[in-house]
Amino acid sequence: MAPGLKRVLFFQPDLVGGGAERSVLNLINNLDRARFAPSLVLAKADGPLVGMLRDDVPLTVLGSRRMRTALLGLVREIKRQRPDILFSTMQGPSFMLWLARAIARSRARLVLRESNNWTARGVPPTTPSQRLVGLAYRRADAVVCLSEGVNLDTKRRYGNVRTVTIHNPVDVAGIQRRAQDLSGPVPDWPSERERPEVQLLAVGRLTRQKGFDLLIEAVASLRDLPWRLTILGEGPDHAALLDQARLAGLQDRIDFPGYAPNPYPWFAAADVFVLSSRWEGFGHVIVEAMVNGAAVLATRCPSGPDEIVTDGVDGLLCDVSVEGLVGGLRSLIVDSDLRARLSQAAVATPARFDVPTIVGQYQTLFDRLLGQP
Repeated sequence: MAPGLKRVLFFQPDLVGGGAERSVLNLINNLDRARFAPSLVLAKADGPLVGMLRDDVPLTVLGSRRMRTALLGLVREIKRQRPDILFSTMQGPSFMLWLARAIARSRARLVLRESNNWTARGVPPTTPSQRLVGLAYRRADAVVCLSEGVNLDTKRRYGNVRTVTIHNPVDVAGIQRRAQDLSGPVPDWPSERERPEVQLLAVGRLTRQKGFDLLIEAVASLRDLPWRLTILGEGPDHAALLDQARLAGLQDRIDFPGYAPNPYPWFAAADVFVLSSRWEGFGHVIVEAMVNGAAVLATRCPSGPDEIVTDGVDGLLCDVSVEGLVGGLRSLIVDSDLRARLSQAAVATPARFDVPTIVGQYQTLFDRLLGQP
């Protein structure tokens, strides 16, 4: 390793393909190699994203099927690599990394990343696991929160925590490139000029958090309008959502294609993207939809969408309710000029979250923690 480079050890349980994992990979792959030398330690080598790691990043797999059994291996890696900065995201791995640093007696700066609004999720701060998380957060040199709403919630829950807000990095150029890749599952919708219906798209894990039940109830109130809804994703609520669509008599107007490894052709083909979530940490998928030029309707849920969307300018915001979704959807379905105006304005918004911008903010944080100018 060249002299003067700062070692950054990233710790993750795996690379199964969630938003946290994609964000960490974007950061690792794009750190300035003239200043930082990243390495990645995984508890286990599961996940389709392993192949996205740059070849110049040393990868260590501890072979631990459970997080707690990774502790001793993590301590060994900290002692062997002697990093300047330790970085983890997600609460369980973050606590484990704090504990491993203490056992290894490392002087590395500890940077942990919080991506959830746990109060909005209904998780009380007094549970044993949350008390342990608070202990790690208060000992960290910085806790990176991916939205101002998460930042505020983290301070309220855990007390004296050194927080900083850095939004999710979004690989704008990569998304645009993958939107043109039609080698995998792609929508078979008619072209925009030929189709009689407005194509509505929602993307996410099929869970209560994402509010797809609210969305189905909302479109049921708009059955007199020309729309078709696609909900892209998998999850435990799949059967319940299918039943809801069937009982509403909408089984022929709502599609559930499942999980798409490359969802971006769907974004590019959609007329309207809908985020109906009850809560979020940031709302990464909104930015991905904007990159592809979809008109966006998002709930004002805690936290994140109102930090991305400027209501009426580059998208629409609505209350977290069936009534709120009905109002926003009606406007976007009947008014093609509104859709076109929001779509045109939206493509400029993702520049605020593009990888070079966000990675630069992380590098500034790392420099500050290490006492660099």
